[in-house]
Amino acid sequence: MVNNLYLVTPRGFCAGVEMAIKALTWMLKIYDETIYCYHEIVHNDWIVERFKNKNIEFIESSEELPKNAIVMLSAHGTSPKIENEFSSLSSIQVNAVCPLVTKVHHEAKKFSEAGQQIIYVGHKNHSITCTNDLSYVRVDTNNGISTKKISKFEYAKKE
Repeated sequence: MVNNLYLVTPRGFCAGVEMAIKALTWMLKIYDETIYCYHEIVHNDWIVERFKNKNIEFIESSEELPKNAIVMLSAHGTSPKIENEFSSLSSIQVNAVCPLVTKVHHEAKKFSEAGQQIIYVGHKNHSITCTNDLSYVRVDTNNGISTKKISKFEYAKKE
């Protein structure tokens, strides 16, 4: 039986999510015009709805961004190709990528340049993985991240 329940602060958000929320909140204080955010800023419906009720519009492609608009890239990370697309359209671009996501991408790039093959498994349709399914990812330092989809994931059986 539980006699006491202690709520620890902070709880619920990692440092990257906390940073992204603070950055978007500050942008609301600084800019009067609509701020566009590429993907939902974080995986939290309550937070996303709160921002939607302010002056934030969440978009899924650079085609939705008006010329010279203000854009924030979400905490999940964005491929260099997509960053360049937004950069060419926006007047101001803020990248709120989580430092841990950046670290994982840098490590993958480092090991790839050293000749290692990278297997990166992630959620279907998630922006961090940049794929539509479980996939083998080879980091190509000249062209960003290229992927080869794995159509079937087989588990090794113990004999």
